[in-house]
Amino acid sequence: MDNYGPITGKTYTLFGKNRETQPYYLKIKDLTNKILDDQDMGMEELLDYIHKVSRNRASLKRATSRNSTNYKLSSILALLHNSLAEYAPGVEQHLKSEPIHKCITDNSILSTREQYYLFMIEIELTNRLNKAKFLDCNLKIALLPYCLREMLSDCKSVKDEIDYYCKHCSKNCYINKISAILKEHDIHPYIWQTVRFKSLIKQLSYKYGSTGIMGIACIVELANGIRSCWKAGVPVVGIPLNANRCIRWMGDFYDNSVDLDILKSLIS
Repeated sequence: MDNYGPITGKTYTLFGKNRETQPYYLKIKDLTNKILDDQDMGMEELLDYIHKVSRNRASLKRATSRNSTNYKLSSILALLHNSLAEYAPGVEQHLKSEPIHKCITDNSILSTREQYYLFMIEIELTNRLNKAKFLDCNLKIALLPYCLREMLSDCKSVKDEIDYYCKHCSKNCYINKISAILKEHDIHPYIWQTVRFKSLIKQLSYKYGSTGIMGIACIVELANGIRSCWKAGVPVVGIPLNANRCIRWMGDFYDNSVDLDILKSLIS
């Protein structure tokens, strides 16, 4: 890819210490398989377990202590930490720099290292469980983050009845690249700026019947979005941004990317 290379976000980077993201995705696949085997759990059972345990930062912290009695959780976190630490290099420094009132105003931005690890596995499990259901939906849409646009030019996207969509004004823009790939697979891409999720689902389900959603976002927001879709009974799949580099995390927008090969494999 002409503008694809290592980037680092406020808390994570899927490049780790590599020059590409393929090693990350291979690790996530292998780790998910190992957890399923070691814990003798099915995919839905493991996903439900991750949903429950990842909500509580305090219990996750206790599970990493030497005196932990939660052997299942502590063994999972130990396995993940040994393999994934390089992909979340900035979490602790970020948490130290954030004001305490974020616990009320923006709680998800305070996600811990252990939560990041579990979210990574959650995304993998969700894609395994939902890929076929998503592809079989009458209508498939993708919600893309505005931070994937090219920073050196003005975005010329326009709004329709759902939200903004790409006008393909810049060949180097990741929203342009992703949109072109998605359209080839009958998936309608939108730059998520104004739409309200609950009203969108209600509107599209009434008009088209079965509706599937693909999300592309930073790890924390993708996990939150996936859970909202699960609650609404919507077939959802997702791909994390290679790093979290938007104004919410960094104070300004910085160029970002996503693994297009992973995108293609998920929708074919």
